[in-house]
Amino acid sequence: MHMNRWLDDQEAQTLYSPVLEILFDELEVLGIPCPAHAAIDTPSQFTTEYLRTVQILEEYLAGDDRHVPMTRRDVELMCRCALSAPTLARAMELVIDFAAMIHPRSGQLSLERCNTGYRFVHNSLRGSQSLASSLVDITGIFAFKQLFQWLTGGQVIPSTVSIGQLRRKDILPFLHLFNIPVVGNGPVYYLEYTEEDVQRPVVVSAGAFDQFFEFFPCAVYTPDEIPLSNQISSLLSAAIRQALPLPGLVQVAASLAMPASTLRRKLDSQGTSFRALREQCQYEVALSLLAHSGLGVSDIAETIGFSNSSTFRRAFKRWSGVCPTVYRQNGEGLMGETGAAESSASALRLLGRPVYG
Repeated sequence: MHMNRWLDDQEAQTLYSPVLEILFDELEVLGIPCPAHAAIDTPSQFTTEYLRTVQILEEYLAGDDRHVPMTRRDVELMCRCALSAPTLARAMELVIDFAAMIHPRSGQLSLERCNTGYRFVHNSLRGSQSLASSLVDITGIFAFKQLFQWLTGGQVIPSTVSIGQLRRKDILPFLHLFNIPVVGNGPVYYLEYTEEDVQRPVVVSAGAFDQFFEFFPCAVYTPDEIPLSNQISSLLSAAIRQALPLPGLVQVAASLAMPASTLRRKLDSQGTSFRALREQCQYEVALSLLAHSGLGVSDIAETIGFSNSSTFRRAFKRWSGVCPTVYRQNGEGLMGETGAAESSASALRLLGRPVYG
């Protein structure tokens, strides 16, 4: 799923240069050799330089705080933990649990009630505050914003971010990255969400993780419309992963804040239909469960939203040309090695399960 697009070159340059200039200037103030760098013309070049410079600052600060910073591997494992959650609230809880396990490398995280909903709070446990620590901590809270937004398919954006008691002019280039209201409210950093937001489902799959993590957390994004078919597939997939009844067209249309008639018309203009997307989702999950689980046919039918096994058997034969039990016994031989591998991998990703090989 492509939640966002990169800014074009002209737009991105207005963000790349000021952000890196502040980082390089701070290294110079601290007497830390500034790493040699080429011209920053692409997102990957910006990400490489941003990560490298922030990590240098983290290592410098770790000496004062007497603890080592998180490694890139730590960050990856934390994100993968969050990916396994059914809802954003649970993803936040898992991130908090992970931080507690590696304490104090990731600081202290918590989820707190507030008047408008919830605050995801990050306290880096710094011995003292400085511009260098602020630059690192801003990157940290920005990373959590990016992670939570990605997990929900771009549907959840915090209403407010707090960046502590800092002069806005010192960090203005970084504030543009958030594109949401920014406040200064004490030494801690937090993201504020509504109660509805934290209850939203995690809709992305494990198969999309590598593409996301390649630029995490330094990607400079601008909002872009998620393809409607992707949004619908995500909602259907999320329902199956959470063992919930598959929503119908009217329910999905309500979730997307549009009339059912508008949803039908838009899908028709894209050459598809709600029924086709629903059946594709059911078929891919059925393939995975038949190949990789011990569930009986009736249980699989119930899991993917069929009222009884007979209806499921007929549908599966229409989709694949064989009945479920025959596919389970001889699926790879019937589909051919390439087709079976692709279908199984696609189904596994839809369920958020790892794909090996």
